[in-house]
Amino acid sequence: MAQMKILMVCLGNICRSPLAQGILESKVDSTEFIVDSAGTAAYHVGNSPDKRSVAVAKKKMELTLANKRLANLLWRISHCFLKSM
Repeated sequence: MAQMKILMVCLGNICRSPLAQGILESKVDSTEFIVDSAGTAAYHVGNSPDKRSVAVAKKKMELTLANKRLANLLWRISHCFLKSM
């Protein structure tokens, strides 16, 4: 069975969506779900998550410090669910 892809989306992808990604990743089976995050604006492309989001995440989970990306049409088509914030 194919993994379900879930994309968490917010404006800049440095606060809400990476935190939501980390929370959801900690709750689901990684063999069944792929969770990712992206922003709708290119304000912070390539930046790490905001230090306040990282501080919140460190209390309960590991927050991915990967480069932040801009959501595009192909991402919207390739994901089963989009959760906007």
